[in-house]
Amino acid sequence: MQLYESRNMVLVIFELPKHATLLRRMGPIHMSDDETDGDEVKHQAKYRIVISQWQSEALRNFLWTLDRLWREHWAKPTHQRRTPGNMPRLRCLRPDSKTKPGEAPPGLWRNCYDREWLKTLKSFEREQLDILDADYDFNIPKPILLALAESERCRAEQKTAARLKHGTTGGTSSGQ
Repeated sequence: MQLYESRNMVLVIFELPKHATLLRRMGPIHMSDDETDGDEVKHQAKYRIVISQWQSEALRNFLWTLDRLWREHWAKPTHQRRTPGNMPRLRCLRPDSKTKPGEAPPGLWRNCYDREWLKTLKSFEREQLDILDADYDFNIPKPILLALAESERCRAEQKTAARLKHGTTGGTSSGQ
C-alpha cells in the first residue's frame, strides 16, 4: 500500500493528474513487490524489485520514475521541512531479481501489458483483461525529469565528496 500511496502523492506534488486514472485502475495489489537485499538490514535498507511479468517495460520504467520522484521529494520537499519518519525504500533492480506473474488489472491500455506475457494467456483470459485498444502516454514533462536528473547527480557528487573526505571508497548503485 505504501508504494501505491507514494506514487499517487507524486502525481499531486508534481501536478501530473493525467496519470491518476492509470494508477486508479491498477490499485495497490498491482504494484510490483520487493524483498530485502540480504539478511542484514542496514540504515536505508535496499530492496530488490520483484518484477511483475504482466507489466510492460514501459509501464515499469514509468512507475520507477515515480518512485525516484518520491524519494527526491521526500529528501528535499519544496517550501517545507523534510517529511518525518523513515526514508522511502530504495528499490533496486538486480540481475538476481525475481520475476513473478503478479495480478494483472483489467482495463489498461495495450502498452501497459507485456506482449510476451499476453501470448501465454488463453484467449478468454485476454478477453477478461478488457485491454484498451490504444497506447498509454507515459510522458512526464521534460523539466521535471531534468530537475530530477540534476538533483540525483548533485547528491551522487556529495556522496563521493564525503567518501573522499573520510578516506572511504565504494561503488554506488542506482535505485529504482
